[in-house]
Amino acid sequence: MSNVDLDLKKYLRQAVSRFREGDLNCAREDSESLLNAYPDNSHALHFSGIMDYCSNDFEVAALKFFKAIQNDPQNAYFFYNFGLSLKAQKKFEEALNFFQNALALKSSHSGANENSDRQSSKQRSIAVEAYRHAIESNQDPSYLAFHFYKEGLFGDAEYVYKKILEASPENDRALNDFGNVLLEMRRVEEASTCFRKAIEANPNLDQASYNLANVTSDLGQADEAMKLYRKSIEINPDFFEAYFNLGLELEKLKDFDNAVDCYMQVNQINPNYAKAHYQLARIFQRLGKFDLAISEYQKTVELDPYYGEAQYYFADFIRSQGDIEKAVELSSRAFSMGEETQMLEGGVLLESSYTDSPSLDKEKSNLIAIKDEFLFSALKGETPEIDPSDYVSFFFFEFLK
Repeated sequence: MSNVDLDLKKYLRQAVSRFREGDLNCAREDSESLLNAYPDNSHALHFSGIMDYCSNDFEVAALKFFKAIQNDPQNAYFFYNFGLSLKAQKKFEEALNFFQNALALKSSHSGANENSDRQSSKQRSIAVEAYRHAIESNQDPSYLAFHFYKEGLFGDAEYVYKKILEASPENDRALNDFGNVLLEMRRVEEASTCFRKAIEANPNLDQASYNLANVTSDLGQADEAMKLYRKSIEINPDFFEAYFNLGLELEKLKDFDNAVDCYMQVNQINPNYAKAHYQLARIFQRLGKFDLAISEYQKTVELDPYYGEAQYYFADFIRSQGDIEKAVELSSRAFSMGEETQMLEGGVLLESSYTDSPSLDKEKSNLIAIKDEFLFSALKGETPEIDPSDYVSFFFFEFLK
């Protein structure tokens, strides 16, 4: 991190702290100084825009939020605040659009696992010793390999699987599981080879066909993927994940009737699989079967209330049907769910300067409630009755962590 970044965070933290303490004049002076020093920095623009918003200068605030979005179009908070400034100007339809943009960004920012193997030589030596002990104790080393895999120790898992396959090159389970490890390490061609070898060793291993289908699907080989999904289903008629992924492939080909059949099969096997209901809702909506779409959307959010993407598209659909009150409810709920909520609870407050606060849990709960009340009030075109210092604190926790 550069000194510029460190200085920006230092002074922005000072400005936010002053604002929380109610020293509005000093906070505004800080925001002006920050903006003069960093005129193109999205966070400086964001904070200055919040100061303008809290002074009821909504048009100026909107301009600054818009500039912040131009500099960082992936920050959901900027879209949310732009929505607030539009709402304050009675531009409710435009505001809802930006709130939904914020929801879409939130849904897309899942905590991706980089799956990189960064183990030290000391850690690797532990795997070597553990494998040796398993062999000497007449234990099945596949359990050891699977343990390493589940713990994310992919290099250690690779070592053990290679040892297993040296002793038994046609071990279909080891080949399939090793393929999964290689996928986690992003070695797709080697993973494909493992899955094919597993199928050769045991043509009735449904998981190997399914895993290879997923790889070929990602590579854009739809025909091969569908063939392999069908083979998995033929081997295991209750393999609902294979039905689901086959449905996705059929959707890509706009074969909606057969895709619907696949999702219906999923629901027969596992009626609590929310993703299948969601895909049905999307297809029915596309086909103009709105009553069925609503029914499937409702089932989706009942089964998985934290399914942010489903909440977002359900709200958008309800909005198109003219039920703005229901759309507001769903949008509010969606913004507080999914990755953003996890990020707030697990990755921001717990790593921030507030970690040592004895009231951490209470403060965390208050912030979540603040966010929900702001969004719900904003979507309805009302002025949120919330202390603006709490508002600023919430939106700058992530940047200042």
